[in-house]
Amino acid sequence: MKQPEKIPIKKLEQKSVCEEVEEFLQKDRGNAYHVGGIMINAFDVKQKEINGSFKTWKKGKATLYSRIRNCLERLVKEGKVNKRRQGRADYYWAAVNPDLIGRKSVI
Repeated sequence: MKQPEKIPIKKLEQKSVCEEVEEFLQKDRGNAYHVGGIMINAFDVKQKEINGSFKTWKKGKATLYSRIRNCLERLVKEGKVNKRRQGRADYYWAAVNPDLIGRKSVI
């Protein structure tokens, strides 16, 4: 695919999907989400748009799903997100602040 010669700076300054996911999980530390739940809650995707197989999903939703899933797996490897399987779904939630791990309390 040919890259455009120029693009608006505002487009470059937008948050990436991964930044949005990480920020969403940090804000809602009391809950764990599967990929579909993150799509619905963080990206305002309607449930009916992602029912059924990928083939029946609206255009671009399967790509968003893959980007979110890949991002979550990378965040798990970095220790920023925890993951646990519940039934058939993997659930993700924000890990303890990695900067605080190993520090002694000052109290």
